[in-house]
Amino acid sequence: MSGINTIRSVTDSPPDIPETSVRHMLFYTLYNFILILAILLLSPLWLLWMVFVPKIRVGFGEKLGLLSSPFQEQLKQTPQQNRIWIHTVSVGELNAAKPLIQALLHKHYPVMLSTTTATGNELAHKTFPDLPILFFPFDLPWIIAKILKALQPSVIVILETEIWPNLLFQATQQKTPVLLFNGRLSKGSFAGYSRFKPFFKWVLNHFTKLMMQSHLDAKRMIELGVNESKVAVGGNLKFDLASPEETPLLAELKQLFQFPKNAPVIAFASTHKGEEELFIELFQALRLDFPDLKAILAPRHPERNKGVSAMLTGQGLHFLPRSQITQDFPCPKEANIILLDTIGELNTIFSLSTLACMGGTFVDWGGHNPLEPINASIPVVFGPSMENFKEITERVLEAHAGFQVQTLAEAEQVIRELLTRPEDYDHIVRNGQKLMTENRGVTETVVSCIQEVLRENPLAGVSHG
Repeated sequence: MSGINTIRSVTDSPPDIPETSVRHMLFYTLYNFILILAILLLSPLWLLWMVFVPKIRVGFGEKLGLLSSPFQEQLKQTPQQNRIWIHTVSVGELNAAKPLIQALLHKHYPVMLSTTTATGNELAHKTFPDLPILFFPFDLPWIIAKILKALQPSVIVILETEIWPNLLFQATQQKTPVLLFNGRLSKGSFAGYSRFKPFFKWVLNHFTKLMMQSHLDAKRMIELGVNESKVAVGGNLKFDLASPEETPLLAELKQLFQFPKNAPVIAFASTHKGEEELFIELFQALRLDFPDLKAILAPRHPERNKGVSAMLTGQGLHFLPRSQITQDFPCPKEANIILLDTIGELNTIFSLSTLACMGGTFVDWGGHNPLEPINASIPVVFGPSMENFKEITERVLEAHAGFQVQTLAEAEQVIRELLTRPEDYDHIVRNGQKLMTENRGVTETVVSCIQEVLRENPLAGVSHG
């Protein structure tokens, strides 16, 4: 498999339980003391935040360990042997985990899912309605103990780099393996963890295996003191996006949007505060030379849709929210912009678009995944802020599969060239497909790793009392 190192078998050297000395217990006690103290001190502000920001209230009970009746009913239907608990933070991590979850379900493994954000949770329920899905609990000892007792996982799988000391400590005490996949450690995070290296060395060694995205990520983990036998370079699950196909949703959107046959369409994807105005300015400049141009504007956070809608109305633009486009009310031809205010449709939107301009890249956010539009066979343009996708950005640029620009003026120039030079457009698309093909296959590696662990511990975490 090109670009991915062969990983050391997890059974070559059984994962040791980190030594829990008096010093380590002091670390653990101090962590919980600071955590509880912070909660007590900040609780008035937290309560005010919950009052004025509705999304904070979503799933709050589950975060406290209060499992809903529907979740408990689904859990009862989940076989106890080989239970796999997969944690993804939000939409991006869930999209990356989707092929993995589907592969595990295909092999008849019982899977449970957790997410941190409300949008991630909503998409998880929409994508996997038959699975037990919960909000990730607060990392407090009594809450974690309650959740572990309820879920009784045979293995816990964490995507990206989520480090929760109570979860790691208690799972290890119960001899439940915890695996980290798609791990990454940014320069800033590495510097922060290094300031408390003795603590993080002890915490991180509670992972059974850490499969990092790149050699640099793996090197940083080892420099933090993680046992080298636990660390491997496993590549990036984000390359394993399913190939687009003519789905019922795609056919439906084509019919509803009624775009003219040869009209170019730009997807302004995962935009953040301050970017919508910039992208609309870019869109209007392009329409001077491309009057048939259409745009699909997709804010990253749904709660911002109302404000974005007000901005579009204030500028006198012809737009329509996606939620208002139905069989009885298809998109009128004079609507030049569609505001994507639904969850879980963005990847399908890419398949309807001519090219994508990624949000979170022209403000100081750190970017979003450029592989999603590339996977849909369209060119992608993104701005200077791509810190969260550093390795992917490097691969995209090396493969000439996308464009990084520093300003909106540069973005406008690139888009004009793509829309007027079909041979250049096709060349970029071919490069993107080659990039995706050469880096697929990480899911197989991850599934194999999970299977090895399960063969050793099929009933890990199961209560026999």
